[in-house]
Amino acid sequence: MGAAQLTSALQETQTWDEAGHLTAGYIYLKTGRIEFFTDHPPLRAIFAVPLLFLNLHLPANRPEWQDHNQPGYATWFLYTNPYYPDTLLIAGRGVAIALTLAFGATVAWWTRRRFGPRTALIALALFAFEPNLIAHGRYITTDMLFAFTFFLACIAWSEYLWGRLGGLPLAAGVTLGLALTAKFSAIALLPIFALMAAAAWWQGRLGLRTLIRSLSAVTAIALLVVLLVYAPESFRWLTLRQPAHPFVTGLGEVLLKSRQGHECYLLGQISHTGWWYYFPVVFAVKTPLGLFLLVAIGLAGLVWQRPKAGDLSLAWFAMAIPALVFFGLSMANAVNIGVRHILPIYPMLCILGAVLVQRLPWGTAIAAACIAILIVESLAIYPNYLAFFNAAAGGPKAGPRYLLDSNIDWGQDVKKLRTWLRARRIDSVCMFYFGNTGVEFYGIPMRHLPRTWETAERESLDCVAVVSVTLLYDLYVPRASFAWLRAKEPDARIGWSLYVYDLRRRPR
Repeated sequence: MGAAQLTSALQETQTWDEAGHLTAGYIYLKTGRIEFFTDHPPLRAIFAVPLLFLNLHLPANRPEWQDHNQPGYATWFLYTNPYYPDTLLIAGRGVAIALTLAFGATVAWWTRRRFGPRTALIALALFAFEPNLIAHGRYITTDMLFAFTFFLACIAWSEYLWGRLGGLPLAAGVTLGLALTAKFSAIALLPIFALMAAAAWWQGRLGLRTLIRSLSAVTAIALLVVLLVYAPESFRWLTLRQPAHPFVTGLGEVLLKSRQGHECYLLGQISHTGWWYYFPVVFAVKTPLGLFLLVAIGLAGLVWQRPKAGDLSLAWFAMAIPALVFFGLSMANAVNIGVRHILPIYPMLCILGAVLVQRLPWGTAIAAACIAILIVESLAIYPNYLAFFNAAAGGPKAGPRYLLDSNIDWGQDVKKLRTWLRARRIDSVCMFYFGNTGVEFYGIPMRHLPRTWETAERESLDCVAVVSVTLLYDLYVPRASFAWLRAKEPDARIGWSLYVYDLRRRPR
C-alpha cells in the first residue's frame, strides 16, 4: 500500500485543496493563528511539520492575505518559495502516507486482538488494496486524517463500553477530541457515542447513571483536547474575551454550509442543494467489487445462519453502528462532492466483512477469492486511484456518467499530461483546466479553449485541446460550455481526468 501510494503520488501535481491545507498548517505551526484558514480545525498542521526544517517565506503583506484569498495565497506559497513545489508536496504527502500505514497497522492490531489473526489478515488485505483508501490516504487533506481519528474514537469508546477498559474513558475522550480537531464532520461522533452507549445500556453492560457520567467525562476530556490543540487561539480567546472560540466559529460555518449546499453533480444533473441518494450512488459505483461481494456474502450468511454471540456482537457494536449512523447523517448533508466524505465507513466495512465471512463454511476461501478480485481492481487502476469506479459501473471511463469533482478530477494530472505531450512532441495546447496547479510552471504553454458559443474561435481552432472532465460536463462553469467537445470522442484520457482532442488541421 505504501509503495502504491508513494509511487503514484510522485506522478501527480497538487490536488485542488492540498496547497491550502499545507499552507494553513505551516502558518499555524509558525504563528499559532488560524483566522486566515478557518474552514478546518488545526490538526491538519501535522502535514506541515517537515516544512519546519526548511527556510520558507511567509509574508503577511501579500494582497492575497489581505483579501483573504486562500487559494491564491496557498498557490503563491507553493510555487514561489525557494524549494520546488513537488518537494513541499511530497514532504506533506509523506506524512499522509505514514498516517495511512499507521491506520492500517491499527486496523490489524485491533482486529487481531478481538477476532484473531486470520480475520485480522483478511481485514488488513481489504484495507491495503482498497482504491479509495489508497487514493485519499496519500493526499494532504483532512479526509484520511479524520477517518483515522474517527476509527480510533469508535474503538476506544467500544472498548470502554464493552468492559475492556476500567475507570474513566480517557482514551475515548482523547481520541474524540483529536477527531474534532481533524475535521468538523467529527461532530457526528456525538450522536454515535450516545447511540453506542444506549446499546450498551440496553444490553445491560453498564448502568444508566454510569453511562451518563461516562458520556460527561468523555465530553469534558474531548473539549480539553480541543482547547489544547487550539492552544494559541484558546489563550487569545481566554485573555481577550472573544465572543466565541475559533472551534465554535468554524463549526458554525461548516454546519451552515452543510445546510446551504455546494454546487455538485450526480448522474448528469447539477444541483446546489444535493440529493439524499447521492452517497448511496457514490457507494454503489466507487466501492470495489471485491469488498462489496465479501460484505454482501457475509450479510447474506446472517439470513440463513444463526448469529453467534460474542465476537459478532462486538463487530456489530463497534463497526456497524458507527458506519451506519455516519452514512445516514452524510445523506442529510447538502454538500455532495465526493466519496472522501464517507471515507470513515470503508475501514469499518473491511473489519465487519472479515468478521462476517469468517463465520461461514469455507469462509477463508471466500475471503481469498474476494481479496483476489480486489487486488486485480487495485492493480488495474494504478496509478490513477482517484478515478476508480468499479467494473459494474463501467470503470473509470464511465465515471462522468455518475460523478465528477474529487471522485475523478481534482486537478492532479498535469505532470502526466506533460509526459504525454512530450512523447508526441506537442509544444502547446488549448486548455481549460480545473485545479490550482500552475500549468505553465510544468512547461505546458496553453492558449484559450473557446466555449460552445464562441463560434468564430471554434471554427478557426488549430491545436490540441485539453479540458478537465469536471468542466467538460458543466460543473462550475456555465451550462453547455463545452458541449461541442462532448459530442466528439477524445483522442486520449490522461489519468481519466484530462480529456484530449486533436483539433489540428491536416494539410490537404
